[in-house]
Amino acid sequence: MVKIIEMLIPASNKKNRPGTKMNPTSVTIHETDNTNVRANALAHARLQQNGNSRQASWHLSVDDEPEVYQSLPFNEVGYHAGTTSGNYNSIGMEICVNSDGDYKKAVNNAIQTVKWLINKYPSIKAVNVVQHNHWSGKNCPRNLRSGAKGIKWDAFIKGVRDGKKVEASMPAKPPKYTSTTGSIKVGQKVTLKKSAKNYATGESIPSQYKGKSYTVQQRGSNRVLLKELYSWVKTSDISGAAASKPKPKPTATASGSVVDWMKSQRMNSSYANRKKLAGQYGISNYEGTAKQNGQLLAKLKAGKPKQAAPVKKGNQTTSSIVDYLKSINVNSGFSNRKKLAAKHGIKNYSGTAAQNAKLLKNMRG
Repeated sequence: MVKIIEMLIPASNKKNRPGTKMNPTSVTIHETDNTNVRANALAHARLQQNGNSRQASWHLSVDDEPEVYQSLPFNEVGYHAGTTSGNYNSIGMEICVNSDGDYKKAVNNAIQTVKWLINKYPSIKAVNVVQHNHWSGKNCPRNLRSGAKGIKWDAFIKGVRDGKKVEASMPAKPPKYTSTTGSIKVGQKVTLKKSAKNYATGESIPSQYKGKSYTVQQRGSNRVLLKELYSWVKTSDISGAAASKPKPKPTATASGSVVDWMKSQRMNSSYANRKKLAGQYGISNYEGTAKQNGQLLAKLKAGKPKQAAPVKKGNQTTSSIVDYLKSINVNSGFSNRKKLAAKHGIKNYSGTAAQNAKLLKNMRG
């Protein structure tokens, strides 16, 4: 019912993917606590793949869409539980709480994913599905613990055990990613129907926005993001999709991910190398944020960083080492020239014309 999509943290990122093997005996449930719009499973998977600045990592990110993103192999340790015992024995799952998502559907998808894990690993039982709080005492998963969004932990565990849905209207067989938006492509022009009442996030749609044409910026399984409004609407509230000419699928070089683009160019996409490249391109304090990755991608596509020509100092016309040293405010006395000569590989300096000419040439560069 859900589809596991691999977006693994690069093996070279030892900070968040140590590579330590484990035999999972439990599943730890977390909530992201990130209510920002579009802070969905894909966004959190990208955060991990592109290099999370914190030393934190988990195996699965789940939201209200059928796609569940895997960031770590299930037999590898992640840093999510807050204790060694939790990290070394448990698969970490983050449930997204983004404000433009459907929390109840996200919880139901988490239940289906947990059931799949239990079937995959006999060592994991329903009694071994625990809260983050179990390991570290942290108030996580916050909403499941408090029931603030209408679903409590006991109902979650009951859903894992009996397979029934938890207070959410979902079809018996959730649609595949393309089933409700298969005719809609990113970049298409669609019309927001005059009959549309609410955005996918629940807010009322002002009348002045209805009946107009907009560009599809992103799509989900049952909704699309309209670029001009920067808002999600249900696919049932748009029309004209089939009449629009879809854009060709993006190639690897057109990817919005700096990691994907670097891989397509056969470049080392590790965090360490990206940080090194960021420094070369003038991006300071690189931590792998979305903004920094976007800047780095643009600069990499533009070509190699331009190296500024070295500025030549001092009198460039004189043939006298003494005059040149004076022009750069350096002691021109014989004893200092002898020290400079030794630094520049001129042995037995005695101030001959040939030695002075060589010293002048070496110091000018």
